[in-house]
Amino acid sequence: FNLIINIYLIEYCALNPLTLDCISLVIYFYYNYFSFIRFPAIVDLALRVNKLGKSSITYEIKVFKRGEDTIKIVKEFIYIFINRNN
Repeated sequence: FNLIINIYLIEYCALNPLTLDCISLVIYFYYNYFSFIRFPAIVDLALRVNKLGKSSITYEIKVFKRGEDTIKIVKEFIYIFINRNN
């Protein structure tokens, strides 16, 4: 799930997490499972920023089975950002 967030930051926000002056830490996350997805199903992910604070971001990721509109899983992350040198 972190991969979709990093792709979003790099491709759509022109940010590279490896070269920023700060690092991000996950301080909270949860999953809501609504139904199962079995291997080898292909999934689609939808990323949304739920809250943008001064030093934190809350992301939500929804998981869908490819070709279906029913949400299978919802995951929420809260990231905080701290100075890399402190």
